[in-house]
Amino acid sequence: MKSKRIFFVLAILIIAFFHGCVKKAVFPDEMIGTWKRADSKYERTFLELTQEKIIFGTLEGEVNAHTIKKIKKEKVPGTEEILCTVTYVNIEGKKFKFPFYFNPENGGSVRFQNQPEVVWIKEKN
Repeated sequence: MKSKRIFFVLAILIIAFFHGCVKKAVFPDEMIGTWKRADSKYERTFLELTQEKIIFGTLEGEVNAHTIKKIKKEKVPGTEEILCTVTYVNIEGKKFKFPFYFNPENGGSVRFQNQPEVVWIKEKN
């Protein structure tokens, strides 16, 4: 009887330990919000970052929301930029990686790794 209690307590402690080790993917507060391109040609496009979702608004007016699984952040040497790689899953459960640069200077800006010349600015609330 005593050994069952010890086993039960150990099992609870192990579960609690591993549950505490799982880190939730988190963006810094200054990255949370809706990001838009400055040029009016793309006024319907947007990128929205929340703590749970990455949401893309397309030129066609579609909105695609995806569940974030992991966020990897790396400081870019010699700059203030952070390379963020977001791992997310689509509605079918397929995993994707979306890398982008975040620059906190002057209110912040975002540049997609595959389109570094295009700057996205955070929408004011």
